[in-house]
Amino acid sequence: MEGGRDQARDSIGRVNEAGESLERITDAVRSFDDMGTQIASAAEEHSVLSEDINRNLNIISGAADQSASAMTQTVTASDELAQMAASLQTTINRYALPRSLD
Repeated sequence: MEGGRDQARDSIGRVNEAGESLERITDAVRSFDDMGTQIASAAEEHSVLSEDINRNLNIISGAADQSASAMTQTVTASDELAQMAASLQTTINRYALPRSLD
């Protein structure tokens, strides 16, 4: 009889230990689940940020292309003005009165 009581107490102790172990396992699973949720949220934020960066880079690239085009037009206009100035100078020199020699 006493042996049966000891076995019952031992079994109750083991059941209690098993219950505590299950609680720790449940807590660990919840913790992993929370971490998974945080990781998913961070990944979503990273994706949104990456899209914003990509959009801004496209805007910057477009602005750089426009600046390069404007610079090319400025250089072309500058060359044309230089040619016109040279032509005007040639015309002026042709009609200029000769300077008197002292």
